Order: sequence, then structure tokens, then C-alpha cells
Amino acid sequence: MASFNFLIHRLINFPLNNARFEKELKIIKDAARCNGFETRTVDKIVRKVKYRYMIKQSTTFTITSEKTNFITLPYTPSVTRGLSRIFKNLDLQVVYNSGTSLKSFFGSPKDKIGILEKSGIYEINCKDWEQKYY
Repeated sequence: MASFNFLIHRLINFPLNNARFEKELKIIKDAARCNGFETRTVDKIVRKVKYRYMIKQSTTFTITSEKTNFITLPYTPSVTRGLSRIFKNLDLQVVYNSGTSLKSFFGSPKDKIGILEKSGIYEINCKDWEQKYY
């Protein structure tokens, strides 16, 4: 599905005359049909991308997003509120964790394998004399 989104996005954003647009759209629909998708799915994506393109072209509003800086701290009920106010004044978003995880409760689901039971070569016997390489 991602490839169709890419192809349709390219189709909408590249300047093409109507004949070339329709030819490219037909190729995309044929590819979709060959891959088991309905052509109405392609039409739906085309409508969605055209709408987004139209909105983007017709508005002067630009979305400015400031990067939010996060800090992770263990949750301590007596200290939490004070720290969150201090960090908020420093433009830091505080994210709390409990310090424990499911892994600490359950441990690893895998059995530990001894070092000599793992795959690899641990000993090579020399043909010429009674030496071993480890």
C-alpha cells in the first residue's frame, strides 16, 4: 500500500497535462489490480492526496512545531509536583516512570545457554603434535 501512496503522491505533485495524468493513473490502477487491490482503493487515495494538496496550496497558514525536550524521572509522590514546575519553567516536559518494568517482574523468557553449549569452535586439535588450540 505504501508504494501506491508514493506513486499517487508523485502523480499529484508533478505537473502533468491531463492526458499524461490519466495515462499514469491508468498504469497505477493496473498495477493495483494485478496486486489484488480494487481500483476504488486507488481512487480513494487519489481523492485524499488531491484534497491535501489543495489545502496545502490554498492556505498561507504554516504549522510551526517547536521541538519539545523531555526528561525522564522516577515517580516520587512527595517531590513530583515541585520538580515538574521547575522543569516546566526551563521548557522541559517531565515524563515519569515507576522504575520497574514487566521484565523485572518476569525476567527473561529465554533459558540461559552455557558458554560451552553455544555454537562455535572452542578447541582445535593439532595433527602434528599433541597440542590443542583453545
